[in-house]
Amino acid sequence: SNCSIDKFGNDCIECKSVFNTDICEETLTCVETNKCYCQPGYYGKHCKPKCDNLKANVFGSNCNEKCGNCKNKAQCHHITGNCPNGCEMYFVEPFCNETNLPYLKETPVAETPCYTTCNIKFNPEKYVGRNSPDSYKVE
Repeated sequence: SNCSIDKFGNDCIECKSVFNTDICEETLTCVETNKCYCQPGYYGKHCKPKCDNLKANVFGSNCNEKCGNCKNKAQCHHITGNCPNGCEMYFVEPFCNETNLPYLKETPVAETPCYTTCNIKFNPEKYVGRNSPDSYKVE
């Protein structure tokens, strides 16, 4: 079932009535016998460990979502994936796993030996980032 964050289970029972809390963190939700899952941000048999205890830069349902590049190497929030103090330079919120500056996936290649001028060949289709590259500075 798809319950709000303050409810759990097939019948969307209020957490407060069972766990004395408004948020169902760390609770196991069972949709039928032997088909249970943890609330987003938790994992394991009893849903006690948070995703950031499993490995760095993961969050959400079954800890399958990726985040990262938080400022000061901070861990993203285990449920939302947001970085507590924002992203490192050039990375885009909310998950800081995408850069706003494009960079090539493949190394540019000099077409001929470089003396005074040089022709550099690169594939502008193979890049990572929000904007596509149109030129690169070579030093």
